Amino acid sequence: MFHSAPRIEGQCKFVSSTDQSLTFRWPEAQSATSYELVGHLKSASNTTTNTITVSDLIPGTLYTFTVWAVGWRQLRSNNIICNGSTGLSEITY
Repeated sequence: MFHSAPRIEGQCKFVSSTDQSLTFRWPEAQSATSYELVGHLKSASNTTTNTITVSDLIPGTLYTFTVWAVGWRQLRSNNIICNGSTGLSEITY
């Protein structure tokens, strides 16, 4: 049986943010068993769903992450880019 790499059709969507976290969602890839996310100053994160929240981020910072779907025998899909900014922390005097 022939197996091909999964394919993500569509774009990453920014869902929400706090001052230290970002949440993204992307279209599910047929035959994907997991998704891998790699980004600026963050090591790879893996999830089995098409939504992820990345935490422990710096407030008021723009982040760019790359997502791949992973399938049979670790075949990887095309990548998509996720962009989002964390909010600013409340300043107290």
